[in-house]
Amino acid sequence: MRTRPHPARRAGHAFIRACAIAVLLLGAGDTVAATAGDREPLEVVREHVGTAIAVLQDPSYREHNDAQRERLCAIAHQLFDIETFSRLVLMARWKELDRSGQAEFVNVFGDFLCRYYLSRLQLYYGNEQVDFTGQEIKSDTRATVRASVSWQGLDIPVEVRMSYRNGRWRAFDVVVSGISAVLVYRAQFQPRLLDISPRELIDELRQRIAEQG
Repeated sequence: MRTRPHPARRAGHAFIRACAIAVLLLGAGDTVAATAGDREPLEVVREHVGTAIAVLQDPSYREHNDAQRERLCAIAHQLFDIETFSRLVLMARWKELDRSGQAEFVNVFGDFLCRYYLSRLQLYYGNEQVDFTGQEIKSDTRATVRASVSWQGLDIPVEVRMSYRNGRWRAFDVVVSGISAVLVYRAQFQPRLLDISPRELIDELRQRIAEQG
């Protein structure tokens, strides 16, 4: 008889799935970058969600998890603004890096996020239902897209915070059940940055990537 997961563990899996799905949805579709400037944030997300889900459901990837993950990462990177996300996470410590160091942090941190979230999405994905519930245009350059991810009887509210930059809408934070991804990683990194430099944090992220495989 299959043991039902503990509620706390179920909630944890749901949080990871919702984060990963939200990040993934924002990058769904190769045409997003070309059309994002002409459409509202919710339209961009809704129209291209099918492309991302199709990658997860594509049977040709069944024996090629690495190739699928690379494809999912490439999709997510299209619209997720990892540079802004990184800057918000590091706060004042961001300025301790020169331009080369900032670019390096963005690349390594982005790789880490893709490997962590999307590898778990591959493992746990089970045709979850995603319902878009609305959007709030806060200004010409800020918007929030709201959705709900249903999983095993849980409805997880998701907010995707977006900015309009360089002619297109991009995401810079994902809020799941009221928990901001920016704040989660800021809380993880700031205590560590009391003892090490941002450059050393890059090395630690590389090590974590190597351990994930």
